[in-house]
Amino acid sequence: MKQDVRHYVFILLVESFQVFQLDYNSLISDSAACSAENAIVSRVEEALKSAPSVLYLPNILIWWKSASEGMKIALLGAVQSFPSTSSVLWVSTISHEDSTSASCMKTPS
Repeated sequence: MKQDVRHYVFILLVESFQVFQLDYNSLISDSAACSAENAIVSRVEEALKSAPSVLYLPNILIWWKSASEGMKIALLGAVQSFPSTSSVLWVSTISHEDSTSASCMKTPS
């Protein structure tokens, strides 16, 4: 419960910026994208165009466990190719309960 409240408070703090959600459910249900991988790329591109903005990936460990290899590769590719001079803030959260399983996040082959 506390984690959900923190997410909400954070979003309120950055409400003057456009926030692009990278949560699993919205990526796989994005009707404008032909795939979840395409949705990731599109949202990152839109965040760059709209800068200053925020890319928000809640519950990254749950996301990582649920995501396909293609989604993981798309996310890692976006992170690795992201311009260091951009005005986009990347934010991800992890719940305390999941913190012991962080070792599950391995680079996809």
